[in-house]
Amino acid sequence: MSIAAPQIRTTGNAPRRLRWVVRRVLGAVAVFWATATFTFCIQALMPGDRAAMIINISSGTFTQPTPAALAAVNAKYGFDQPLIVQYLRTMGGLLHGDFGESYQAHRPVIEIIAEQVTPTILLTMSALALAWTIAIVVTIATAGRRGRTASIAGALQIATAVSPPYWIGTILLVIFAIKLRLFPVEGNNGLPGLVLPAVALAIPLSGFIGQIIREEFARVLEQPFVISSRMRGMGDFGVRLRHVLRHAALPGVTLSG
Repeated sequence: MSIAAPQIRTTGNAPRRLRWVVRRVLGAVAVFWATATFTFCIQALMPGDRAAMIINISSGTFTQPTPAALAAVNAKYGFDQPLIVQYLRTMGGLLHGDFGESYQAHRPVIEIIAEQVTPTILLTMSALALAWTIAIVVTIATAGRRGRTASIAGALQIATAVSPPYWIGTILLVIFAIKLRLFPVEGNNGLPGLVLPAVALAIPLSGFIGQIIREEFARVLEQPFVISSRMRGMGDFGVRLRHVLRHAALPGVTLSG
């Protein structure tokens, strides 16, 4: 009986795990379909002639294209077909990995996305690492303390958490790229071109993470094992860094994804 029991529990868990996986997959498919449908409807129902807009974007002018030019673009992208046919063709292309062609770059969209995967991952990881560094330093120094410095640090974390990254990025760009010329205005310049975008994303993210671990940090400071560590002679910084931080950081780690 002791051997058969685990097999029964495993067998019972398998259908639940399968249902969980199926629900997740169906949910992802539904979100993908809804996003693609919404994007198609926005493009198809927006005012103006799509063919004329594509021609004007490509030429950089805002003139009225000739009927022959409009007919060529409509035939190339299938705009002259009924909307239901265009929709089914778009959905069918997505199922086969065909994301269409960029109206501006005149290249397959999947190629443009693939080119930006590596820079996006690099920027994301850099911003996340910098945000965690800022949040940990500020939290260890001020969390659980009383005084003006701790109050100011908490207020700054709240302010940065609600600050839009594009606003922070604009300020950094004007000051450090245009005025002081310490960093390039555009990216693709190695490490110097990565600094300002990473900082612009890290500042609000550090406030968000800092607020999460700050509350948990203050709660952990009151736990018995912290008091015991202090009684054994460990300094305040060592207690905060070695014992409190690893417990307080768990909610932030969970939400960092």
